Amino acid sequence: MTKTKYLIPVFAAVFALMFVVATPYVMADGGMWKDHAMGPKDHMRHHVIVVDGFSGAITVPQEMTPEAHAALKSQVSVSLYDAAVVAKENGFTGATQAKIGIVDDGASNASVAWILSSKSRDVETNTMTVSIFVVDAGNADNFKTITNTFDHSMKEGMHSGDENAEPARDQL
Repeated sequence: MTKTKYLIPVFAAVFALMFVVATPYVMADGGMWKDHAMGPKDHMRHHVIVVDGFSGAITVPQEMTPEAHAALKSQVSVSLYDAAVVAKENGFTGATQAKIGIVDDGASNASVAWILSSKSRDVETNTMTVSIFVVDAGNADNFKTITNTFDHSMKEGMHSGDENAEPARDQL
């Protein structure tokens, strides 16, 4: 009985001491990630899609501030449902992913749009086909479809350690 009498407070003290020691390290600066482009929140960044000739109604300013972001959100008048209906009416079915994002027209003019995409892989030829349907977030009548096919085996070569494999994104 005396062992447990002392053992429980010892475990509680060690547990509390663990927080005292670990807290400064958890709250410290980003360390090696602080100035690195692939920081801990890099996965949350928006990736711009280039769609030649697509000009949206909601243009994205060069300098993004919280006020500009709020203004962009208030200008969105097309819902995801509306974008999906437009896509279906124009023969784009089977979308596996949909998001609101930034679309560049190829001349560094960015606009806000709904991006619906689907991927299919042909196992025999080892090619991947990506279809993207872009709907303007401010005008549902403004849309464009893009389809790209690339050699999927090059991607596998890159991940298998083949130093001579070229990136699959060069095929797009």
